[in-house]
Amino acid sequence: MKTLWYPPATRMDGPAPKTGYANAGIYKRQHIGALYHSMEGERGGAYSVLFSTVQSSWHLTLLYTGAFVQHYPLDAVCWHANCIFGNMKVGVECEGRAGEPLTTSQVEALGEFTAWLAAEEGWPEIKFPDPLWEHSMMIDYGAPYATACPSGRIPWEEVIDLATTTEELKTAVAIMKVTAQLTSIAQAGDWQRLADTLAYLGVRAK
Repeated sequence: MKTLWYPPATRMDGPAPKTGYANAGIYKRQHIGALYHSMEGERGGAYSVLFSTVQSSWHLTLLYTGAFVQHYPLDAVCWHANCIFGNMKVGVECEGRAGEPLTTSQVEALGEFTAWLAAEEGWPEIKFPDPLWEHSMMIDYGAPYATACPSGRIPWEEVIDLATTTEELKTAVAIMKVTAQLTSIAQAGDWQRLADTLAYLGVRAK
């Protein structure tokens, strides 16, 4: 991870002891990817769990408004998936409950976060499943009991389309900026600077 705190998120630190596996000496995430949850309620109830002695913690909360609140650095091992495999992923709790679709703002925010995390962690591809997961899938990876979470609330196709579009758009904007810069240098007739800039970009005259 290059950045441990998602820049748009508001920081609200969770209890420090509720991360890692002390008995196994595991304190940092060792896998890429994210696991998305349904909060099965509103933020107040979830926060009462987070700030209690209950063995449950997660990295980020996604509110109805699309705002993120981050509780732990993204390299922490939080306790959100009931198994080590799942806890090695970034855990995001989405405000709301079963039968209630994510709000438009939540979907858009989740797409943006997914694109950002994929770039930060160097995912080979943005897809579901792996490196994107649901809590309900963890029964196959060591979770002691089954859960419906996130109860069909994550519109994966839409989230992935948004995440992919976001990355493509960023790339296109970057190319446009470089092109504009090169054009400006050429129009000024600064050929040495143009050659130096092209060389920096890996373009060399034969």
